[in-house]
Amino acid sequence: MKIPNPFKLQNWRYKNFLILILFIQISFLGIFSLNKLGIETPILRAVTGFIYILFVPGYLILRILRVHNISSLESILYSLGTSIFYCMFLGFLSNELYPVLNITKYPISELPLVITFVFSGLLLTLISNSRQSILQIDYYSLKDLFSKKVMFLSILPIVTLFGTYLVNYYGNNLLLMFLILVIVVVVFLTVFTKTFQNLVPYIIWAISFSLVFSTTLIGPYALNYDGEFSGAKEVIDALYYNSEIYGNYNSVLSNKILTPVIYNICGFNLTSIYKIIFPFIISLLPLEIYLISKKYLNSKNAFLSSLICFSFGPFFTDYPFLTKQGTATFFIALSIIIMINNNLKNSQKTFFMTICGISIIWAHYGSSYLFLAALFTILLLKYFGILTKSKKHEMRSFLYFITMYSLILFAWYLNVSGASLFYTVFHIGNNVFLNIFSEFFGESSRGAALFMKKYNGLDLVFKYLNLGVSGFMVLGLILETIKNHFKKKYINYHIGLSIFFTGLLLCSIALPYFAVMGPTRLYILSFPTLCLFGIIGGLKVFNYVNKLKLNIDPSKILCIYLSVMLLLSSGVLHELTGSSYSLSLGQESIKDSHNMAYKLKFYYYKITGYDVELMIWLNRYWNPNSYIFHGVRYGMLGQAFEYYGNFPKENTIYLKSYTAKLYDNSYVPIFYVNNKENFGFQRIEKRAGSDMLNMTDVEHLYKNENIIYCNGMANIRYKYN
Repeated sequence: MKIPNPFKLQNWRYKNFLILILFIQISFLGIFSLNKLGIETPILRAVTGFIYILFVPGYLILRILRVHNISSLESILYSLGTSIFYCMFLGFLSNELYPVLNITKYPISELPLVITFVFSGLLLTLISNSRQSILQIDYYSLKDLFSKKVMFLSILPIVTLFGTYLVNYYGNNLLLMFLILVIVVVVFLTVFTKTFQNLVPYIIWAISFSLVFSTTLIGPYALNYDGEFSGAKEVIDALYYNSEIYGNYNSVLSNKILTPVIYNICGFNLTSIYKIIFPFIISLLPLEIYLISKKYLNSKNAFLSSLICFSFGPFFTDYPFLTKQGTATFFIALSIIIMINNNLKNSQKTFFMTICGISIIWAHYGSSYLFLAALFTILLLKYFGILTKSKKHEMRSFLYFITMYSLILFAWYLNVSGASLFYTVFHIGNNVFLNIFSEFFGESSRGAALFMKKYNGLDLVFKYLNLGVSGFMVLGLILETIKNHFKKKYINYHIGLSIFFTGLLLCSIALPYFAVMGPTRLYILSFPTLCLFGIIGGLKVFNYVNKLKLNIDPSKILCIYLSVMLLLSSGVLHELTGSSYSLSLGQESIKDSHNMAYKLKFYYYKITGYDVELMIWLNRYWNPNSYIFHGVRYGMLGQAFEYYGNFPKENTIYLKSYTAKLYDNSYVPIFYVNNKENFGFQRIEKRAGSDMLNMTDVEHLYKNENIIYCNGMANIRYKYN
């Protein structure tokens, strides 16, 4: 039995398409109505709402634009990207217009948002009726959709859910360990055999989902950076987004609008949004890398290109918590996919590139400026002849895009958040200029600090393996840029972005105070452009090795190389050797560890119930005229202090090893890690990143003060006059 391709809804016959869209809309309205009558259906509403706002608008717009000649994977990504933009745009439009038109003072609340999205969805449905065209309908065999291979691969995400459950409630990591070993076996089967040759995209998603969620589902609390949780909570509590509040964080619609929209329509709580929805979006990055690489490589080598992404540990241990930058990276990768797609009309490319550009601006302030710099770098490279000549219509389209992007970016950041981003950019540039000669390759450069940091054992092995991949990327980019001059293979947009991000990574190592994001974040941001060249460079190197008569397929050597990296970055080998600091695998072994470096890495991501109870109590009873001194300047606990405590920054002072005294009438929260492990996190001036704060160095400041709160493993001291 065959059914219409469920991933290319825009290609369905209109009658079937209309029935499905209306069914989803009516189902959502029915479930929402039941909730208003007091009948709770949390899972049904969450699932229906998720599909309704993050896929349905995108598929409707694809049909309206008559985007039919694209693959199933492209359809999913285009639909999701368009829907995310649609949510941010419609949410922001409602926020600005409804109070002015006296419709409601609280536009970012449940009922106004539901009504807005339902009516706009119906409007798109009506428009799609007038845009019908002759379609080439794809069909899927149910036998293929539910084959044994598909069912086997589908077990991986399910095992992830059970594995994280066992870690959370029983401290048992065996199932997650087994999962990662099975993933490595699947990787080998994909490269060494033809077992899964028709299922490569699904394999990539299953692996990426499993790795990302094996981290994000650990613990009951949301982990995130840069005020993302607290920023969204402010809008949800106020029922309105105030765009005039000063600060870079306030300019980000992916948190200020998208998150409240999902919260109100889908019924997710904030913790679930940051543990499930954003990680899901970020887990699609390896699929985007595969699509980009598939344009130039065979399926097996394109798979290896995506393997570079999820064999790099921070992709699934750090990036899922960087929701702003993760969303921006999704759109940067999507823009490359759009530009290299020859099946799109120029008008369709222009539309989707405009959506990607605006979404990057709304997703992350830092990435948006880097992307602007990348676009101007492409112009410079063309001017100096490093890039090949473009056709007139291609150059005209690119000039339109860079002009449009620049105008929208400057207009947005001049009018939102008090133009704070311009001050930030100026401050970074000034610091780099003043210290470039005195601190070149110094400790104030995050990249240099990371590069020169001393590693031991398995961490040292991973460092050199990762440096090898970076070398492959540079080699591949150089060779392909030269080759592109003689036989044009790549579009200038792709090559230009790749050259820019390579230069950016070098600057993050050499220049002081340059890598505000951190080199790891910049490295992953560059993956959509550079992973392809990493495989090309690696194949060149191992082809040369083959000339020594080893007679080994270079792709298989690369597979082994990257699989070892995956075993290292996931923490499996560390756990087997008793040196684990992984949040998902090292919960028990870290208790017996005497390695302070490993404990620092583990507790950087650890939030306990003791800490959250302390913060909630302090938020309820503290005196707003007092100061709070604490020793978790960095790490997830420091971020949690912002969104669970929600204390003004001017009232918060970070303890340092040289702190001389406490102010009168001040609070000193002693968190779980401070109490049990006797350390915290601080920042030492003119040094990049975080350093250990030995609590013994500051204990004399508070040890004689009264304990006003204690829950067994965390307490609060109070210094009276």
